[in-house]
Amino acid sequence: MGIHIAVVPARGGSKGVPWKNLRQIGHKPLIAHTIEEAKKSKHIDKVVVSTDSEKIAKIAKEWGAEVPFLRPKELADDKTPLAAVIHHFLQWANNQGWSIEALVILEPTSPLRTARDIDNAINLFHQKQADTVISVEKDTSLWWTKDEKELGKPLQRDRVNRQYMMPKYKENGAIFVAKPEVVTPETTIGKKVVLYEMPLDRSIDVNTFWDLWLADITLRRVKIMFHFKASAELGFGHFYRVLSIADRLYSNDIILVCSEYDEHLKEKISTVGYRYILSTNPLIVIREEKPQILINDALDTTKEFMQNARETVPLIVNFEDLGEGALHADLVFNALYEEFSIQKNHYGGSHYAILREEFLFLPKHIIREKIELITITFGGTDPNNITFHSMNILPKEFPQITFRFILGPGYAHSKEKIRKLSKEHPNVELIEDTNKMSKHLFESDIVITSGGRTVFEAAAAGTPCIVICQNERELRHRHITSRDGVINLGLFSKGQTIQRLVTVIETIKDDTQIRSIMSEKISSLVDGMGVFRIIGLIEKTARDKNIARTL
Repeated sequence: MGIHIAVVPARGGSKGVPWKNLRQIGHKPLIAHTIEEAKKSKHIDKVVVSTDSEKIAKIAKEWGAEVPFLRPKELADDKTPLAAVIHHFLQWANNQGWSIEALVILEPTSPLRTARDIDNAINLFHQKQADTVISVEKDTSLWWTKDEKELGKPLQRDRVNRQYMMPKYKENGAIFVAKPEVVTPETTIGKKVVLYEMPLDRSIDVNTFWDLWLADITLRRVKIMFHFKASAELGFGHFYRVLSIADRLYSNDIILVCSEYDEHLKEKISTVGYRYILSTNPLIVIREEKPQILINDALDTTKEFMQNARETVPLIVNFEDLGEGALHADLVFNALYEEFSIQKNHYGGSHYAILREEFLFLPKHIIREKIELITITFGGTDPNNITFHSMNILPKEFPQITFRFILGPGYAHSKEKIRKLSKEHPNVELIEDTNKMSKHLFESDIVITSGGRTVFEAAAAGTPCIVICQNERELRHRHITSRDGVINLGLFSKGQTIQRLVTVIETIKDDTQIRSIMSEKISSLVDGMGVFRIIGLIEKTARDKNIARTL
């Protein structure tokens, strides 16, 4: 059995980008990325750089490659074929008595190719008993050429959508694995050729300054994992917050991990475009993926979970975390719990509320002379069935007002019963889940909801808000007080709360002054900049830890 040799051909001259092999991208010379990944390979025994340049030879050695000779000048101009360079190396290797089983050609202009790609290509070489393995990228574009009259001529017979096109495969220049005996001064390709397909983002071939820029920003990407829980029963607030942050950091390597989920979440997450993993054991995923930044949006974490995650992840950020684990995070954001954010790296209050895009550019709320529309929404499961109890009383008490009830996807009570009740009142609209929440809240005169994130959304809409808390935890939320323009009726009590609600509506329904003050106060609760404040603090912490210069 012979050895596996990686050959990195790197000449000094380059017309498109002068000295491109030594250009700094992703915080290191271009050639260094190839040498590093080759050295990580499980199969490669030696990494040899073939160059005509002493500068390149010096840098290559610093990064761990062997440079046993300088290539002759006649094999280092822009007309020299790659095969001639590789054939020259093989002649040298034979003179040294090296027994080579597989020759792995890694051009330094493919800095995104990974050690895993190299190993996969070598495995394919052996499994298929190939003469040559060539790395490619898949292409289903519609291709054209020109005829003798310079007119366009299609290269495919039928014009069909991309997904129905017969794929073509373009060499990306990243990996060639060849038997030494097939290499001649003219070719490195034998008769039995196997293609190793690579994704587009790892197939960048640097030949121009545009390629260099694209490779640089790609190499600077940070792997960011978002861990959250979401289901019809739990609600989808954590999921939407994760998406709001991810959508601002999309140029990085984003992974979504949901550790508690149902079919509703599966349906929603499959449409977002990010790579996602559904796993009841997020620590296993964390250890396998090794993210540089972990963002937990799963409520209270344990000390054990955080310590285990810390073994793998250098920067951990938690949201709404009042558990023991919060003390082991680098940053904690608690928009709902300002008074509990006492550590210097804990940030609380509405300044750190994250709004979905639909709430960021709403016009100023108009206060009508009389209340015409009240929206009632208790999201999630509505465990106390406040929706039903409100619908049973309010429409009869205020027949001149339209009541819009919005059910969450996890509404935990009889939908047939609530549907039947809604039909008994001509002034009731029943909406079963919606993707237009900003529209519904903005056009309402009053929003009645629980003490969670919907209050921030009402604030963004400038709509006066009445809060009924579903549980003790909500009573601890900072943003549901009169100073925030919110009327808080406290913890739900079936008979008492609904009667108090009737009294409050009766008091404010014709009082534009009270509602104007409420709207003014609640509007000042959020400014839509929460996501940017949070990303700014994450970025600063990442720089302090030498994880990234910019996200």
